[in-house]
Amino acid sequence: MGTCRICEQEGAQDQQFCSNCGYPLVTFSPTWEGFFQAFQEVLSQRERWEQKILQKYEQLQRQYIVLFYKYHLLQQELDKKQQLQQQVGLLQQEITNVRQEVAGLHKKLDSQSQPQQQEDVSPESAVGYDYTQLRDLLAKQKWRQADEETAKAMLKVAGREKEGCLRAEDIEDFPCEDLQTIDRLWVKYSNGKFGFSVQKKIYQSLGGEEDYETVKKFADIVGWRENGKWKSYEELCLDGNFQPAGHLPGVGRICLCWVLLWLFVLFSRTDACKL
Repeated sequence: MGTCRICEQEGAQDQQFCSNCGYPLVTFSPTWEGFFQAFQEVLSQRERWEQKILQKYEQLQRQYIVLFYKYHLLQQELDKKQQLQQQVGLLQQEITNVRQEVAGLHKKLDSQSQPQQQEDVSPESAVGYDYTQLRDLLAKQKWRQADEETAKAMLKVAGREKEGCLRAEDIEDFPCEDLQTIDRLWVKYSNGKFGFSVQKKIYQSLGGEEDYETVKKFADIVGWRENGKWKSYEELCLDGNFQPAGHLPGVGRICLCWVLLWLFVLFSRTDACKL
């Protein structure tokens, strides 16, 4: 019986290789004649064993490299998956936020699209002027006739029918009740597109300065000027469906007499009358 020098496994008497690791268990022949032959055989067996061990080691090393590479790839995939999960979470949160914003916009649009009940305009006048004609023209969206009626009403209230034009002092003394009535009628029947108060907001958005450059910018916006030139009253298109906000009232022909006063004095009067 022999003992393996590598793993110390006990072997049978006639066993040539270790059953555990395969190491040769052959011993030398006790006779001198068989010594060299046995020695060569043992060396050959051990050399083959070492070659097998080296081959197994190299095979295991290659397997280790392959497994390590696969592990590295799997680790990268795992990292990517975690990053994707984080991105998905962020996207889901963004989607939730967008949905909330869209829902809010839909709610706002629905509320705006619902017909709103307009307040009735009480045609008040400090001098007893009857605004029924103006109201009816505006209700029928007859904008040119309504603009001419507005000019007629303002001249009548100011006592300037014969002159056909308003002075600065006429505007400064114009009754607030009548100015408010005219403005409210225009705002109501144009759905907020026309009116003195609408024109004032546009002018103030340009800075509200009392200079000619601001006047020209205002006129360009409301459609009273085109390509750097002022339009005559006949050239103005008074179809309200195709005109910009603030285009009306132009107050008929009298606006050509006092377009600067319109902006400087009338807007000051609208402030005083809280339009």
